[in-house]
Amino acid sequence: MRERFTKRTERPGPGLVPKKQFILCLALLLAPLYTVLAQQQISGKVVTATDGTGLPGVNVTVKGTTTGTTTGEDGTYRLSLNQGSNAVLVFSFVGYTSEEVVVGNQSVINVTLAEDINTLREVVDLLRWVLNAKRPRWATRHNQSAAKRLQRLAK
Repeated sequence: MRERFTKRTERPGPGLVPKKQFILCLALLLAPLYTVLAQQQISGKVVTATDGTGLPGVNVTVKGTTTGTTTGEDGTYRLSLNQGSNAVLVFSFVGYTSEEVVVGNQSVINVTLAEDINTLREVVDLLRWVLNAKRPRWATRHNQSAAKRLQRLAK
């Protein structure tokens, strides 16, 4: 019998992968890991200026974006940001002055919010106007005690 001599080409078997494909797969697998590692965790507590208690429900947003969170029952919050961004956090709550804080390299940012007396006066004035508006007799009877309480608060 005659032996046939043919040129054999080395092809990878089912368990072997060419080098370029391996590097591409490795890069695709590690890309999400890089984005997770590039996140900066920011946390802190928002308290009142008067007695130092935590404020629940304060809006904590990144200025110019829709990224944000609210504080929990004890005034604490946690937020993830892209690392290296020059983010500015805006802390806002009804009846309190808003605060803006540059994040930089900080990982813990505690904020004290002061009461905004002008906003509270506007709310009281609006309620007073609503309660003193002309209404039928049946509607005013129920609001008389509330109106008296508001007038006492405004003095």
